[in-house]
Amino acid sequence: MSNPIPPENAAQAADALAQQLLQECSTLRPVTAVLQRNLARTAELSEQVAAHALDWPVVDHAGALDGDALKLIDKHCQLAKQIASVARILRDERV
Repeated sequence: MSNPIPPENAAQAADALAQQLLQECSTLRPVTAVLQRNLARTAELSEQVAAHALDWPVVDHAGALDGDALKLIDKHCQLAKQIASVARILRDERV
């Protein structure tokens, strides 16, 4: 596994990498190897986010929902959907 990314940066790094994946999908054939490496790295980042997600409180000191924690959870869900989409594209490309 690569160097761990601090939890506070993991969601941003994962989002940036997911956006890069989406851009590369438009020219899938020439960048399949790059896409596969990026997909693996994105999955790795997603695992790191998931591993730390339960450590982050979703409620702030006043008992209100913490917007940043909710945004992180939302980004993680979006990332999981993007990983699944790219995996389907790669699977279909191999057939």
